[in-house]
Amino acid sequence: MKRSERSGVGSPRDQLFLLLLLLLAACSAPQPRAADPTFLDLTDATPQAVVLRAQAILAADDDPAQFQRALHSLQLLDPAAAPQAPLLALRCCHWLADRGLAPTRLDKADRPRATNCLPLLKTVRRHPQEDPAQADYLELLLLGLKLQKASVFEAAGTLPRFQKLAEALVASRPELDQGGPLRVLGMLHLRAPQWPAGPGDLDRALELLGQAAAQYPAHPDNHLVLAEALLEDED
Repeated sequence: MKRSERSGVGSPRDQLFLLLLLLLAACSAPQPRAADPTFLDLTDATPQAVVLRAQAILAADDDPAQFQRALHSLQLLDPAAAPQAPLLALRCCHWLADRGLAPTRLDKADRPRATNCLPLLKTVRRHPQEDPAQADYLELLLLGLKLQKASVFEAAGTLPRFQKLAEALVASRPELDQGGPLRVLGMLHLRAPQWPAGPGDLDRALELLGQAAAQYPAHPDNHLVLAEALLEDED
């Protein structure tokens, strides 16, 4: 008996119908609000004003220029005056990198340099954080982006840290990003080569992704990757 039959999962046609409904719902979602141009001018703002504007950009905007400008403005702040700034800068950097854009950070001479965001993570680690797991989760996401472009040799060096971090967050903070650690680790087991070539494990992927969809149903990606795993289980 197949795993999908044991768990009571419907036919492939039912699963595809569910996936179609999810995609239609995503297409009908409200569009992001228009970017507020005042967020682009942070030159003379106080540290707290920069932090508040950056938080608003992360919460509601969809303009890469806003995120890049906020990233630079946050880097210019003294973490002693704005403890949230390093983590917010890292979040802005990840937002850009996750969309295939080319984020830049300021070097020691305040000149923009292309970055993979990991140097910003080092800045975050140097300063106390109210919730260190937030930085751990961002590191996990950044390592995931790195793995997508890595050679076999580079992936071999990155994968152990990625998997260890994902497993630790699943055990301690699965609620981050509405099941983000469950989703990331589940996708690793789903898409990686099967043992002994890699950590791929379809049973484990179905367990993790099913848990993410059941416990955090508001995040559409939880349902999409679960549907992908269910279709893989049918093959």
